[in-house]
Amino acid sequence: MSWTLKIKSTRPNTDTEFYRDGASYLSDSALETQKSAYEDSGKLISCTVETSSNELELLKTWVFRDKESMKEWFDDTKITDYVSARDTYNTNNSITREKVQNEET
Repeated sequence: MSWTLKIKSTRPNTDTEFYRDGASYLSDSALETQKSAYEDSGKLISCTVETSSNELELLKTWVFRDKESMKEWFDDTKITDYVSARDTYNTNNSITREKVQNEET
């Protein structure tokens, strides 16, 4: 069984940018890490980004091979660096985050 994680970010208005909105949610080097270490090995099956019709919500969905692959992803130093910078940006710009799914699928 795979493991799905969905996180919804909500911004206060459309003048506030989401942190690295869209497909470029990671730096080039972190994207290369994702590709080689996770996608090519089958640990990360898919990653999608959707914006709500009012453009205030951003939904990111990761589908991992299993829960262990997800844990490995979020323990990767390039990902933890990204998460730290994103969380600081979100706090400073009143963007909230909510897990809407985190389960075996």
